[in-house]
Amino acid sequence: MCSECIDDLRLRVSRPFRAEEAAESLPLVPPESLILPAPQECLDALVPLPVYSAGVYDDVLSRTLLAFKEQEYIRLRRVLGPALAGSIRAALRDLLPPPGHRRPRLLLVSPPPSLRARLRRSYQPVPALMAAEPRLRGSFPSGVLRHRISGRWSTAVLGSGQQKSRSALQRRMGEQILAPTRRGRRLLENADVMIVDDVLTTGATIHHLYRVLTEAGARVYGAAVLAAVYRGDSVTDSA
Repeated sequence: MCSECIDDLRLRVSRPFRAEEAAESLPLVPPESLILPAPQECLDALVPLPVYSAGVYDDVLSRTLLAFKEQEYIRLRRVLGPALAGSIRAALRDLLPPPGHRRPRLLLVSPPPSLRARLRRSYQPVPALMAAEPRLRGSFPSGVLRHRISGRWSTAVLGSGQQKSRSALQRRMGEQILAPTRRGRRLLENADVMIVDDVLTTGATIHHLYRVLTEAGARVYGAAVLAAVYRGDSVTDSA
């Protein structure tokens, strides 16, 4: 990347923001399960799981992320890794108790890549981005979740096209094959977790991850992503 594009990208991801409104399929959770203060009128209603995004999936950020994921320009993690780390830090700042209170040590968990994605790429995007941030690497255990292949869901494991082209129901059905590994079941029981992903589209992937993690005994505080897709944007399969 030229220095001008790097400066443009860094400016676009310099202020992480709440991105729930961009995703209609996020899990709805009781506000008392969150540390974020909820308005009085919302105390009796479910609220979307908080999601922080480093930037909007458009222009230079989308082109850089696609080059990193699909064309394997792995050195772009030097620019994208700090952006994702900034989103994670913003979520940790707002979602955890304030200084002076007990602050849990969170595990950062991302969705495992599908078989098709593993065959198509020589590296996994989110772990590669996390590897660029040594201070977060220790909170990002590997081998926590896996894809479970069964006849009904084999199409979803192999991948059947872009996430954006599939309905929220199709995407949620396609994620039904995720399950904790033996190591994951041990790590997730009574653990405090934040979900990490590269792109937020409908929120269906985060929804399913939330269900899998909570069923394994984890407490999910929220999620952090690199980019959020808004209506009219397009994105390739984020797996």
